[in-house]
Amino acid sequence: MDGSRPRPTKDELRRRALAAARARLAALRRAGQIGDEAVETVENVLRRMELRAFLGKLYLR
Repeated sequence: MDGSRPRPTKDELRRRALAAARARLAALRRAGQIGDEAVETVENVLRRMELRAFLGKLYLR
């Protein structure tokens, strides 16, 4: 082994991306750059993305 870290899985990359999106969303809200309705809309999209990934794993087996 060359001492490098193992490559992240697709699931790990997805979790990181969603966490980063949620962190940025929260920062925009705190800064007053977006309102509650926009936060709710984006959060709903993120939840659907998570659900599709989860269901895809269930039904691809």
